Amino acid sequence: MSATNKSKLLATTAVLSDVLKNAGTATATELTLATKAIADETIATYPNYPADSSGTNIFLEIPATTVAAAVSDPTATSYSTHSCSGSSTRP
Repeated sequence: MSATNKSKLLATTAVLSDVLKNAGTATATELTLATKAIADETIATYPNYPADSSGTNIFLEIPATTVAAAVSDPTATSYSTHSCSGSSTRP
């Protein structure tokens, strides 16, 4: 697997976890679209996810408000994702 594909897979997995936790009663389609939208933005911001631009491993914390916004409008161009730098047990 290429580094780019690995980053996409890891970001999508991390985002999906938070979307499932915070999405409430969203449908499967809404979950899919919200996850894709947030993961795409995550990869645009952190193309080497799970590392930031300095090479430090990070983990994402996606607030419920971000998930709600993505479920409501997955075509929005910007979501507020929070990352915490430092070593992490979460990829």
